[in-house]
Amino acid sequence: MTAATSAERSSELEPASGAFPISDAARLFHSNLPADYAGALLDSFHRAARAGHDTPGAVVAAVVHEVGNRLGRVDPHTPHADALNALLAALGQEPDGAREYADAVLDWNALPPEERARRKEAQAAGYRQQRMAELEPTGKQLDFLRTLGDEAPPPQNRAEASQRIEELKSRRSTTPFGQAFREKAGLTGKGEQR
Repeated sequence: MTAATSAERSSELEPASGAFPISDAARLFHSNLPADYAGALLDSFHRAARAGHDTPGAVVAAVVHEVGNRLGRVDPHTPHADALNALLAALGQEPDGAREYADAVLDWNALPPEERARRKEAQAAGYRQQRMAELEPTGKQLDFLRTLGDEAPPPQNRAEASQRIEELKSRRSTTPFGQAFREKAGLTGKGEQR
């Protein structure tokens, strides 16, 4: 399983993100988990909180109980069993970090759903922007830049191409030609019709 798959399986945020802040002790606890399974393992804390466990100690106890049940149902010679055992080991090695992580989970789950969604979207936007900065611009982006009259050197990545496209589109819509086109098309501001 890749880190992306693990993130997709996790219904909550990665603990190191700004949207879900955690303490150094909780970060140390998290670092003891196998990276490919961390999101899925940490989901057990969120399930415990949503099930009504309302103190860090109760959340950790519920996680230990869940992991014990799951270990009884899986083949002990699989990576899944290894990951569950790693979670139990981390709970034993870093009990303060586990409780602090549980406390952060309780705080997260106490937020209104709209605020959690807003924070998740802000985090996702940051990840998208970071990923776009790692990828070369697409052929469609380069073609569109030429169509918009871009004469600058080619952009280094997709994020730069996207930003340049938005700037050129915004400049174009404020030119007399762009304004005449918008008026003829019956548009007022950002694509709204009169």
